[in-house]
Amino acid sequence: MIIEQITSSKFVDAFLHAGRDKQFSYEGKIALYNFLEDTYQGTTHELDIIGYCCQFSEYEDLEEFQKDYDPEDYSDLETIQNNLCMIPTRSGSFIISE
Repeated sequence: MIIEQITSSKFVDAFLHAGRDKQFSYEGKIALYNFLEDTYQGTTHELDIIGYCCQFSEYEDLEEFQKDYDPEDYSDLETIQNNLCMIPTRSGSFIISE
């Protein structure tokens, strides 16, 4: 088994090489990388691009999110953040763990 330290640029490139470059925005990939780094700090973790694409979804805004989730249950971003694993990006979009 080969263990390699993955940097944020290698993480972003891995989406391109897996044919999943459009799955998340660039800012979304960086936010996801930082989230995974914090979550798995000090441990080894397999780089699984397809798994991330199945487990996480990025939403541009609340309106887009509410197309997939009931607006009555999630009326605002604070409610989403309090009830789901929400990863904000610097561009204003956010990622949800499915």
